[in-house]
Amino acid sequence: MNPGDTFRFTDPRDEPHLWIVLSEPGRVVVIVSASTKNLGLDLPIIEPGEHPSLSRRSFVRCDKARLVAADVLQQTLDRGVIHQSHPLSPGLLARIRAAILASEHTPGEIKEVLQPTRPRGGR
Repeated sequence: MNPGDTFRFTDPRDEPHLWIVLSEPGRVVVIVSASTKNLGLDLPIIEPGEHPSLSRRSFVRCDKARLVAADVLQQTLDRGVIHQSHPLSPGLLARIRAAILASEHTPGEIKEVLQPTRPRGGR
């Protein structure tokens, strides 16, 4: 799966939210976009109409971001445990990535993976 790809669990009782892939394959960052209360946190928002699978205002749960190995994610897809949904638009993906990097609620290891790489010899 690639940055901007989204998926849901086939059985919504397992996990009802839309998940978003944010990083390149290898070590994949996956976050959940919840259609529930934001619990008082300052979280990025996806408004209705910004993604075809979300009909209500949804909060990007920076605090719940997690790392998943690309091969594990692919196996889960191949076994039918998850199914792909509509990808994010490039603009929405960029906005969410920027918000994840800026959020105080995002775990440090997630920020490390998402940081743009600097060219060698650069400052």
